[in-house]
Amino acid sequence: MDAFEKEWWWLTPNHTSEKCESALAWETARRTKSYPPLWRKWHEQILPIFSDPTRRDLGDMMRKWHLLQTARQVIPEPYMNLFRMNFDPKSHWLELSDNQRWSARGYTIHNGTPIKLADELLLPRQTSLQPNSVAVGICEIDRNSNGHLLVKPIRDGDVLEQVQNAEWFQRLQFPNTLTFPARFLYAHFDTRQSRNVLLDAWDQQMIEWLGLPKIEDASEYDWKKIAAAKNSFAVLWNPGTREPQDFWTPDANTKTLTSRPKQHEIHVVPSNVLPFAILLVPATHSPVTFRAAFHTQLKKARFDKWFPSCVAHWKTQTVEIPIASHNADGGFKRNAKGFQVYEKIVRFLFDPKEHLPQKQKTAKSARRVNPWLGLAANDVVCRGQSLLKKTPATDFLCKFCAAGNSAEPFAIRRRKSSYELRNHQRSAKERLDELDNLFGNLDKALDDCLDENTKKWGLSPR
Repeated sequence: MDAFEKEWWWLTPNHTSEKCESALAWETARRTKSYPPLWRKWHEQILPIFSDPTRRDLGDMMRKWHLLQTARQVIPEPYMNLFRMNFDPKSHWLELSDNQRWSARGYTIHNGTPIKLADELLLPRQTSLQPNSVAVGICEIDRNSNGHLLVKPIRDGDVLEQVQNAEWFQRLQFPNTLTFPARFLYAHFDTRQSRNVLLDAWDQQMIEWLGLPKIEDASEYDWKKIAAAKNSFAVLWNPGTREPQDFWTPDANTKTLTSRPKQHEIHVVPSNVLPFAILLVPATHSPVTFRAAFHTQLKKARFDKWFPSCVAHWKTQTVEIPIASHNADGGFKRNAKGFQVYEKIVRFLFDPKEHLPQKQKTAKSARRVNPWLGLAANDVVCRGQSLLKKTPATDFLCKFCAAGNSAEPFAIRRRKSSYELRNHQRSAKERLDELDNLFGNLDKALDDCLDENTKKWGLSPR
């Protein structure tokens, strides 16, 4: 088992803190077919040119700079950064130096303290945690004597106040059992982000809002445990004394962890902030059912139902921009006092290229076990072993499958775990093939780069 724990270090609890997006990017890149030969060519043919001690004059320095610039044009950012940081494919993440790992995460070390200076190293379709893509809060909605819906913020809620006068907001239908004024939980989220990214951001925002402790050794927060242990959650504090001023208290009957919000209880409405939308759920629900409702609305079937109405609202959003007025002769127009005259131009804010989601989905996050387990399972298949047969490697990996922790008989758990492993392996294989298709021609591009510099400058490894 020690050999497996060393090879698949990410499956051991002691190394949970190292499971970051840049670590997943590296462990994925070093397993592709395209990176190792490209690394060898860079290490054996490009680096000797830069490290040649006999080439120190200004002309040689300019030629080296030209070679480096040409290489940067043909080699995309992820691989070029790996070359620059000297990432040898023979070394897994923990075998790299501390400086290499910190650099891949976007940090530099100053007096022993890591300082964030850049984004972490990511592969295409991979994204880091984006906590600002979701904001959570609680508000109160009431009806006045004319039946007009009014929003009263409790914790934030300004985004709902901005849309409360919209006709579509006033037409929202609420359950007959709901008594006004009623409290609602809301999530203000970026519709361009993938479901995994938004759920991770929701977790982070809820943990900070409710003052819950962070758990470093878990890929996902155990909201069921939290909801079962607490009857109410402080949501507003006195800024001076830091004493709780207001609480969110879910109903006892809806705090059962199996109950989900009914469809007529959930509303997803557009925000005036493009391209954000707002999820509304009655505050009678617990964090578990709040998250479940958010998860459901992000699925494609639900997303396709409410997203068109959001786009229709965003297309109506405008901004007035003052621009200088001109005379017929092309000069600036001025008023009687000699001041320049401005006129307001109305422009629409919606831009499809900027505000619509990308067609390609984001790859699964490093904060989940699936991509890590898939890489390990793919290693087993690459050795010619079957995931459906009992071997020391499959026995080790099955312990980390969801089916392996159930109360079912061992034979059933073992069979379910094997099929789960195979599904993870297929996802990992598709991801590796995708990267090979994307970067598979870089080897030839680097050869062309060397040939061009050799013909033009006579610069080649000696």
